[in-house]
Amino acid sequence: MRRMAITNLVKAGVDLPTIQKISGHKRLAMVMRYVEVHWTHIDDAKAAIDTAFLIRLHQNYTLRQGRRLRQEGGSFLKPVEK
Repeated sequence: MRRMAITNLVKAGVDLPTIQKISGHKRLAMVMRYVEVHWTHIDDAKAAIDTAFLIRLHQNYTLRQGRRLRQEGGSFLKPVEK
């Protein structure tokens, strides 16, 4: 029962020091004994890192493009030709 409760808290994104207080353990190592890490949890963490990386990469690219356009006197919005 304790293992399931602690694992569910970890899956819900609760930080380990808070889980330690809730569970009444004196040492973080004891909390870690009860945490079951599932492959889906690891895959979700990897996906979050990948998403954050791609967002940052896109932001950097967009920022560089904006600087280049401003230096050239251009704009992101190009007039529609008829």
